[in-house]
Amino acid sequence: DCPASIHSASLHPDKDFFVAGGDDFKLYKYDYTTKEEMESYKGHFGPVHCVRFSPDGEL
Repeated sequence: DCPASIHSASLHPDKDFFVAGGDDFKLYKYDYTTKEEMESYKGHFGPVHCVRFSPDGEL
């Protein structure tokens, strides 16, 4: 469960995790095989509306 409403998510192209962002100004990294939150990143000045990995796996 994510602690905020999610607006966008993106699967990593090569690894078993995804990132998601939403209303609480944070980006979350989750392992989708274990369903565990791996990390969270704060620093946005508003809700996160769009997250995407590039083809090489960079955000």
